[in-house]
This record gives sequence, C-alpha cells and structure tokens, in this order.
Amino acid sequence: SDASGRNEIYARSFPDPAARVQISSEGGREPVWSADGSRIFYRSANRLMSAKLATTPTLRVVSRDTVVKDITRMVTGQIVGNYDVAKDGRIIGLITSREDYQLIVVPNWLPELQQRLKASRRSAR
Repeated sequence: SDASGRNEIYARSFPDPAARVQISSEGGREPVWSADGSRIFYRSANRLMSAKLATTPTLRVVSRDTVVKDITRMVTGQIVGNYDVAKDGRIIGLITSREDYQLIVVPNWLPELQQRLKASRRSAR
C-alpha cells in the first residue's frame, strides 16, 4: 500500500481483513512469501529484505534482515516480484547483465535425456 505516502508491505488477516500488520519499515515492494510461510521477502530501495514472522498469538514481525545488499542489477517489477525464493532459501531472479549466468529452458527435457541415456548405454557395450 502507498497509503502512508510511501510504498510499504502489509499483511492482512483472513477471512476478516480488518487486522493489518506492516511488514516493511523503510519502504517496500514486490513481496514474495517463503515456501514455509515464515518469511516475506521484499525490495526496499536497492536491497532485498526478509521479514521473519510469528503467527501466534497474532501475526507480527520478529525481525527484518538484509538478504542482498545491492540488487540494482536485478530486473524490477512493480507490485509482483520479478524474483522468487527457492525452498532452500536461494534467490532466483533476472539480472540485467548477460555476462554472469544464463538461464536455459529446455522444454520436453525428459525424452531427450532418455534418448541420450539409451545411446550412452549402447556405446558402453
């Protein structure tokens, strides 16, 4: 919400949306929940932040930590994050520099793998 004059991340209760907890403290956008629901990751200025949450007796922020100090090269979004957090905590996102890592998507990779395994078994005989 930008109700305060600055974008901030909030969580609301369900099914009654009356309770609202502010997640970010110095601006925030592009929130992403962790797989286990214990954290919300978000952008704040040029940093990627993590807010650790407690849910009992009520939802509250336990701590806020900087995950990545400088994300200026990461492609930005507006409301929805252009990154995700893997179950093991790794951050997956698009980087504007093509010099580092490239993402290669191989559709139908399983049939190709099976063909290569068959061919390698034949040549090993």
